[in-house]
Amino acid sequence: MNSALDAAAVALPRWRVLRTEEMVPAQRLNRVIERIESQPGMFYGCDYESEPVYRRRALAFADPALRLSLSGGRMLIEPLDDTGAAMVDAWGAALPGARADAGFEFRAERAPGAAHPFIGLLRALSGCFTGERADLGFHGAWNFDYWRLGAVEPAEAVDRDVRVLLYLPLTVLKLDGGTLRQVTFAMPELGRVASRGAPQVPVGAIVAPAPASASTPAVHPEPRDDFAPGEYAQRLAKAIGHLRDGSLMSLTLSQGFRRAFKGSASAAFATLRSRYPMPEMFFVHLGSDECLIGASPDLQARVVAGELECAPVCGTSKRGADPLEDAALGAALLASSKEAAALALCSDSFADSLQAVCEPGSLALSHRQRLHFFASVIHAADYLTGRLAVHCDPWDVLLATAAPPTISGVPKQQALRVIDELEGSRRCWFGGAVGFVGVDGDMAIGSIMRLGWFHDGMVELRTGGVVVAQSTPQDEEAESQIKARTMLRVLGVEQAASSSPTAAARPQTAAGIDVQLLLTGDPFERSLADALRRCGANVRAVREASGAAPVVVAGARAGRLIPKALHALLEQGRPALLIGGAALEWLAAAGVATSALPVPMDGYVRRAATGADFW
Repeated sequence: MNSALDAAAVALPRWRVLRTEEMVPAQRLNRVIERIESQPGMFYGCDYESEPVYRRRALAFADPALRLSLSGGRMLIEPLDDTGAAMVDAWGAALPGARADAGFEFRAERAPGAAHPFIGLLRALSGCFTGERADLGFHGAWNFDYWRLGAVEPAEAVDRDVRVLLYLPLTVLKLDGGTLRQVTFAMPELGRVASRGAPQVPVGAIVAPAPASASTPAVHPEPRDDFAPGEYAQRLAKAIGHLRDGSLMSLTLSQGFRRAFKGSASAAFATLRSRYPMPEMFFVHLGSDECLIGASPDLQARVVAGELECAPVCGTSKRGADPLEDAALGAALLASSKEAAALALCSDSFADSLQAVCEPGSLALSHRQRLHFFASVIHAADYLTGRLAVHCDPWDVLLATAAPPTISGVPKQQALRVIDELEGSRRCWFGGAVGFVGVDGDMAIGSIMRLGWFHDGMVELRTGGVVVAQSTPQDEEAESQIKARTMLRVLGVEQAASSSPTAAARPQTAAGIDVQLLLTGDPFERSLADALRRCGANVRAVREASGAAPVVVAGARAGRLIPKALHALLEQGRPALLIGGAALEWLAAAGVATSALPVPMDGYVRRAATGADFW
């Protein structure tokens, strides 16, 4: 918690929201998309239908009231119209900070062990709105390094790397199925303050572009790809070395492609939507000549009325020439043990992160390796559902799902270090999050993948894939090229050279048993604790075992997981459950010959046989 911010939040004003909604012509959405290229605005939605996970829906706007940003450690709230100016005036009177240009610079130190104050600021501002708040909230993009906002990190690391840009619009277009509505929010108490009154441009109106500047044209850097052909495969070989020595279970390594671009970002996005619809489509104006467009398969998190959904994607194949070839390629994708292992690792790690924000026992795998046939590729996806814990909000979900394993690796922190070591440039927006967080607690965010980032007279693309110990560098490089080719076609800058739901097993009862979970750094400790609680056990996570309660010890790898004191108790018959590396360590101490697999098989299904002398 941040005591200074908490005290300021109490003094913030509360405004009653009145929400109105009307049907509007479908072409109005296209007009808004055209305007996003040159002025503040955003489109975020789904153009792909596949029940129960995906349905056609979107939110879009231009002319928002406010812009909030975090860049280089500087937290700014900037008004973009008179209503926004009234909000900034009211907030600035209560929040710590100072006037900055036409806006307000928020200043607060990060409290020990707490999330970044920018998250606290967003929580506090969300509480300023009461009444009819559905679809009112913060829309925008969070770059890859935003995971640092929830980590206990030196302030300078966060200040250097994190970039966030959010808008608060008071008029949005809402597409649901085939129906387009315009939603407008009014706050009568605030309206009486915002009386300076320059007329707003109606949403969807066509705005004439600003006249061209007579100043000297900007000098832009020469576009350059991260790697020459074959060099990415060499980096992948080094990554696979980390996987085979056991320090990583999976890793997503990416590469950047850059091309000079003088075309229209809005036209490119329109082409992307029509030819290559995906579950998470986005177009964001970032300021000046900087925009993001993209078509991502990953639903990072959706919360509606406290119900949480996530759809991690891992496993890619090209589309076939006809339905028969599609079916064969899809079957081959499902039959690939490497792809199944990669998705299992990503999904399990994703679920482990979600345990921190879900009600115990509510998180479930509803679909496993479900195939989705997109315009140019076939993907396999899992589908996770859960109930948001009563003490958590969407900002907790945003932080819990930051740098998801489909974009980083398992274990996450080690994967992030290897990414810094092996990638040819900083990711910036790739691997971040884009979408909407509502002030009423609902949210929808996708992972930023298959993006085009327009800046400095060029467009930058970035692609990557999940790598496991059995991956082949050349195949992974080819897959990365396939993913980049779609966006290159859209931009015209380079020519192209299901499974059924699994029924949850009924757990054995362990009602009333007290259990000590010994913390060893295993990457799935939270999921193990949840599994024990589902069996009815009372679980206490400990660094050292004490008392008579049974002890559970797990570890991804063997080696010094069981302290000497616990070894002595186990030898005396102390009840314990040893899993993974801890079990191997105990067997080795008991004189059983053990040996490591030549290549780690994390995520694979393995069968083990026992001999006559094995107990």
